[in-house]
Amino acid sequence: MTGTQKPEKPQPGTPQSGKRDKALLNAWWALAFVPVGFFAAFAVGEGLMSAMGYEPGVDEPPGLQTLIISVAALIPYLVAPLLSLRWALIAHRQGYRAGTVTAAIAGALAVAFPLQMLIAAFVG
Repeated sequence: MTGTQKPEKPQPGTPQSGKRDKALLNAWWALAFVPVGFFAAFAVGEGLMSAMGYEPGVDEPPGLQTLIISVAALIPYLVAPLLSLRWALIAHRQGYRAGTVTAAIAGALAVAFPLQMLIAAFVG
């Protein structure tokens, strides 16, 4: 009976190999694409301003149009940090503590840029 031992059940909170590594790797890859999302957001915002007939950097569109442009520009930016946050939390739930570092960075980036845009809109 020595060859027929049952495999041990993994303890809660211990890393599970395979999926854990994939989730954390996906989180870091998504975080690496944050600069791409930033430039895409810039291009979308400037492009929408031009499409609406305003000169970017010179003309100031009215409030509702500014809101539409800002929300549309935030969408490509937020894709990478939110995907990274999702994958980092999955890695953390699977027992890999390094997922919290990635989740903290992704969460901070997901909040920082929209907050900066909001402050700039009110301050001027």
